[in-house]
Amino acid sequence: MQLFFAPATSARVALTALEEVGAKFVLKPIAFFTGDHHRPEFLAVDPKGKDPALAIDGYCLTENAAIFDCLANRFPEAALLPPAHTARPAMQRAMAREAAVQAGVEARNLPFTPPDPRKFK
Repeated sequence: MQLFFAPATSARVALTALEEVGAKFVLKPIAFFTGDHHRPEFLAVDPKGKDPALAIDGYCLTENAAIFDCLANRFPEAALLPPAHTARPAMQRAMAREAAVQAGVEARNLPFTPPDPRKFK
């Protein structure tokens, strides 16, 4: 397993989950400020160019909730998520909500380039 990870992003959730389950993985840092997420080597792993991205068994998982669910199923002894018949749906709902909130926070932190007014004449 390889985790493509940008420090100080929501990718810390996937990193913590990997550590919690005791998985063997290689950490692949991504530097957003230098454009690593737009480089062909990373886009070959994750065409969306986002983090976190977990390369596992020949495919790439993105989004913390999906990575979390995959690890919970792969390492059930770690009890990363509650059993499916109890609080798991509530936990998945909370993770989906957090993902939506995080996406909004990240969108607000993107550099803003005002539109060219000449395009609207």
